[in-house]
Amino acid sequence: MTAAAIDPLYAPKIRPVDPPIDYGPSQATRVLQGQDFAGFTWRVLMQFDRDKKGLLQVMLERGRLPYAPKAFEAAMAELEALYGKPDLVCDSPKSGASAQYRERVWRLATTSIHLVFLDIGGGELQYDVLNWPPNPAEQAWPQRFHGRGSYPQRLLVRYHPTARTDLFLPGCGR
Repeated sequence: MTAAAIDPLYAPKIRPVDPPIDYGPSQATRVLQGQDFAGFTWRVLMQFDRDKKGLLQVMLERGRLPYAPKAFEAAMAELEALYGKPDLVCDSPKSGASAQYRERVWRLATTSIHLVFLDIGGGELQYDVLNWPPNPAEQAWPQRFHGRGSYPQRLLVRYHPTARTDLFLPGCGR
């Protein structure tokens, strides 16, 4: 499906991304702002194949946010309610990496869904998301301290055709 075919389906909310966001073999050229999923607001980016111009992947993104761990928990609960336990659990090493991540993947017959929590802040997760889930006795995530406008965390939900194994991260599905 091309961008021209998608535009009327989501009009008048869909907007062009100018300039497009480059993702290597794909480009995000369309966006839906303020979409609700799991009780949080997301930006939905439509990524199209650079050569064939067809829809390659849909990505829900929350960036620069103070509630990343709670949004991760809510998205995880929503996806597990819909699809059961994830088929793949992929996490970065606990130390030594400049960016750390947690990834959960549901591999369905035609579509794969990735829930990804990234922390790009100097190799340390400022929330202890690698020891999951948080201690129920604590009830709340600890306060996170950061500079103005600096939230080095991102939360993504990616949907793509399962047959496209090149869209899986190395070591997590391919």
